[in-house]
Amino acid sequence: MQPAEPDGLVSMKTLMALISVNSRATVYKYIEEVPDFPQPCKFGVRRGRVRFKASDVNRYIESLPTRPKRRK
Repeated sequence: MQPAEPDGLVSMKTLMALISVNSRATVYKYIEEVPDFPQPCKFGVRRGRVRFKASDVNRYIESLPTRPKRRK
């Protein structure tokens, strides 16, 4: 999946897809425990809609170590 546009906002669902996480609980755990993980911006009163700054998401993704390719 392509990184987000740098000036926009990223939804929780998109963030989860970008970092290959299947659970919102895992994202909230990362928010609490990983110092450089993107912090949420809350929108709206009801249902606590959350978005993340795309530039923060891109910076975090770029900081992740790359995995070596597996040999067959």
